[in-house]
Amino acid sequence: MTFKDIIGQSFLKTKLIQDVDSGRVPHAQLFVGKRGVGGMPMAIAYADYLTNQQSDGLGDVNPLTHPNIHFVYPVTTSEKVKSKLSNSTYGEIYLLENLRFYKEETNGDLSFAKELASLADVYINDAFGTSHRAHASTYGVAQFFKGNKYCGLLLEKEISSLNSVFKTTVSKTISWN
Repeated sequence: MTFKDIIGQSFLKTKLIQDVDSGRVPHAQLFVGKRGVGGMPMAIAYADYLTNQQSDGLGDVNPLTHPNIHFVYPVTTSEKVKSKLSNSTYGEIYLLENLRFYKEETNGDLSFAKELASLADVYINDAFGTSHRAHASTYGVAQFFKGNKYCGLLLEKEISSLNSVFKTTVSKTISWN
C-alpha cells in the first residue's frame, strides 16, 4: 500500500511526505479515527514511504534495518495467524494492534498473556512508561519467556539515567537565617 493507493486525505499525505523528506520523523506516530476513515492504510503507506526513502533510492530496503512489517488486526492468536507466523521469512515482523483496548490486557489476564507469548520467540520490553503496570503484554508475557527476555535500548537508557541519579551523593546543607 502506498500513498497513491489512498483516496483523499491530500493534506495528511502531503504533511507526512514532507516530514520524511525533511528528516523530521517523530519517534512515534499515532493514526486514529473512526473505523473506515483509512487510518490503517495511511499507517501502512507511511511505513512504506518511510522505509523506501531511507533505502538506496531504488526501493531496495535492507531487511536488517527495514523489515517487512505485517499488521495483525484485530489481535488474534488464531491458527491462521499462527500459521502465518510459522511460515514467515527472514526479516519479517508482525505488529499486533494496540492491546490497550482489551480488558484481558489491562486486567493482566495470564491466559491472554500466554497466548500472546506463544506467537513469539523473544520478548523485548522497551516501554519504560508502562513497565510499572501488571498488564498482560508487560508483566504477564514476560513470565512465559524463560531465557529470551530483554530490555530494549530505551528502557536500558532510562534505567541507567535513574541509576546515575540515585547513586549521586548529595551534600545536605542546612541554612539558618
